[in-house]
Amino acid sequence: MLYRALPEFDFVEPASLEEAGEALASSPNAAVMAGGISLLDAMKRGMAQPPTTIVSLKRIPGLRYIEGSRAGGMRIGPLTTIRDAELSETVKNEYPLLHDALSNIHSVQVKTMGTVLGNVCVGTPASDILTALVALDADLRLAGRDGDALLPAASLCQAAKRTCLAPTDIVEAIEIPALPERCCSAYCNLTRTLPDISKLTVAVNLFMDGAGCRDARIAIGAAAPVIYRARAAEDALKGVALSAESIAASAEAAYNDPMTKPITDMRSTGEYRKEMVRVLVRRALEAAAAKAAKA
Repeated sequence: MLYRALPEFDFVEPASLEEAGEALASSPNAAVMAGGISLLDAMKRGMAQPPTTIVSLKRIPGLRYIEGSRAGGMRIGPLTTIRDAELSETVKNEYPLLHDALSNIHSVQVKTMGTVLGNVCVGTPASDILTALVALDADLRLAGRDGDALLPAASLCQAAKRTCLAPTDIVEAIEIPALPERCCSAYCNLTRTLPDISKLTVAVNLFMDGAGCRDARIAIGAAAPVIYRARAAEDALKGVALSAESIAASAEAAYNDPMTKPITDMRSTGEYRKEMVRVLVRRALEAAAAKAAKA
């Protein structure tokens, strides 16, 4: 595909989040840029309303970090790259669900340039990272808003690549809550080829209590216009032992969920995607159950 030249725009490099917010508010058509991969690609492809002002966060100090722990919760800064997070020992050892999702992005170039928050804020239903964050009950911390400035990751998207973020919003951190000791997770995705974007994603997070499952989070992406929690599938696991029967019942409930309405596109048919919802949920639950048995 031939790419167009970038349209003209003003480039602003503020020194603080406050200055960035002012720059966004002063321009009628501005966009925030962290890594810039998705934004610049969309502009080259001739997006309908390209920004006339780009506000880059690159020169703002202190925004590239990962801090916290499983016991107290973790924060990820807006300039933290996907590669930073993938190589983080904290992410790998204490939030393995997120690490598995990050590792399923196979382009090292993309992971080195792209940021975790940038990937999330695109709002694509095929995001490996956002699927994992929904299953982890993560929140997005918004800079400059009055009142409660936490936006649940599960509430971010309104449709494919359309979020509820206002034009002046800047997400200053991802906040992931603490996890209990007996919490087991698994991540599965489906792609045509390894470098391709996912055509189905499933993230599972199980909260164990004794021999049974006290609570569950099952997030599914690329099977609807937004990433969603399969509530009936979660309910099928609550208060019961993890067995072949309960796992099959949960997978069947995910397949029959009213939200499970995948589209047909160049990567897959809707019928195949829907059938694979049942398969991937079962696989993810089996993997999480195996970890729970060893815990």
